[in-house]
Amino acid sequence: MQEAEKVYLKKISLENFRCFEKVEADLQKKLTLVVGANGAGKTSLLESIAIAMSTMFTAFDGAKAMNITKESAHLKAYKIGSTDNVQPQYPVRIGAWAQLDERPEIYWERTLNTAKGKTTIKDAKQILEVASDYQKRLQEGDTSLLLPIIVYYGTGRLWDYHREKQTDIFEKNTRTNGYIDCMSGTANIKLMMNWFLKMTVQKYQNQENGYGPVPELEAVFSAMEQCYNRITGSNDAKIQYNIGTKEIDVAYTD
Repeated sequence: MQEAEKVYLKKISLENFRCFEKVEADLQKKLTLVVGANGAGKTSLLESIAIAMSTMFTAFDGAKAMNITKESAHLKAYKIGSTDNVQPQYPVRIGAWAQLDERPEIYWERTLNTAKGKTTIKDAKQILEVASDYQKRLQEGDTSLLLPIIVYYGTGRLWDYHREKQTDIFEKNTRTNGYIDCMSGTANIKLMMNWFLKMTVQKYQNQENGYGPVPELEAVFSAMEQCYNRITGSNDAKIQYNIGTKEIDVAYTD
């Protein structure tokens, strides 16, 4: 089975980003565990990685990159009499080093130079060259292209899904729809359930017309069933979308 190109983020460097005046962090190939007290910057580090990795989306049609906001600028206090004069520090810079399979190591950075400015991509040419190659192959309908999975699971994703975000991904059916909200840190349940609904309707239409199954839906259900079996110890989990209740049903032997 063909595998997607593996992307390893090796190092992240921050300058004037949130609580960090300047810091570099080496990342392990398989897993990096970040330990720190409340307010030490764990979430800030994760958000900087999300901004860095989403840079490639600027070359994709229909996908949005995260940007550095003026609220992310590191604050520095200067004593004036009995009060503190708090000033945001610029430039805010995020740099990243990555390895893509057999390619040479690449480096890119994003910068916000002023509060009224925009996050730059002029120093992100190396990652954008990779992304542009992906976009070109998408445009040419290259079915052998396996896109990398990039996602940010913030702790808020467990409960922060009440806001209605973009729901109609089928206005333009493209593979880059899979990257919608992937870096938001919160769950878009409505978007996901709309996908299950459309694919399930397609499945029943295929059955009526004597066509085969919907491979995308079967692949997702198979992955979910395998995960459920491994977690629970079950060996016969069956997952499907219930059109009546508009929820996911899980059937298994207790």
